[in-house]
Amino acid sequence: VVVGEWSLATDNCAMWLNGSNDNLPGYPVVDCAWVRCPPPYMGDEQPGCPPDEAKAEQGPFGTGMSTPRYGWCPVDRPWPDDDAATRRLALKKLNAFQGVSGWFFWNFKTELEPKWSYLAAVERGWMPRDPSAWNDGIENACNLEDRNGFKCQLKHQANPALIVKAIKYACNTTGMSVPYCYQDADYRLQHASKILTQYWRIHHREGATCDFDGIAELLPDWAYGSDPSDTMYGPRLLAPSGLRARLPLHAPLVAI
Repeated sequence: VVVGEWSLATDNCAMWLNGSNDNLPGYPVVDCAWVRCPPPYMGDEQPGCPPDEAKAEQGPFGTGMSTPRYGWCPVDRPWPDDDAATRRLALKKLNAFQGVSGWFFWNFKTELEPKWSYLAAVERGWMPRDPSAWNDGIENACNLEDRNGFKCQLKHQANPALIVKAIKYACNTTGMSVPYCYQDADYRLQHASKILTQYWRIHHREGATCDFDGIAELLPDWAYGSDPSDTMYGPRLLAPSGLRARLPLHAPLVAI
């Protein structure tokens, strides 16, 4: 089995993935980032080049939205701490692909999209220079997933009506497996994240997610089978120098 083609993108904002002015129907579904369109690499003598900054979308169109507007081009939307998040994604994918005969990346080089470009991904430190070499970064990339070490946490200021809807769905789906579901409504609201977490842990291998209409997200759960020293998911927790040997296990640690 050979895996491909794959990239480090988590949306399809990149232009023309399905052809000129073409995308999947209804896509992209996120608000893309926009950058100034680059000059045409074959020269301005090409028809319609460079993109006219006085004009909006210009046809002919395919499906979805994938075209310059007023001289600006859509690109992938960055994550918070984008370099670290993209490197984690790369290592996790390489970990998952170790059981196959091989894989191939989307492209060696792209014009605007480093997450679709193998060379740019290596230059930015997202991909290891020798991805065939099994190392600790690749080997340990999925430790949290293997330990089921995530929780489904409500986002700040989540819509109360959607919280009630999510609780109802999780409890109806999971049933006796979640004791919180058999408490009164106020108790369930107070422990909504625990209900959603238990739902996700029971059903995620069947394809269940932790989105719930956008009100929740997966976060590392250091109290449930995961390791707070795992630098894949944040700062390593260390005691101040000179104090580590005499700190009790329950002492507060310092993030550095």
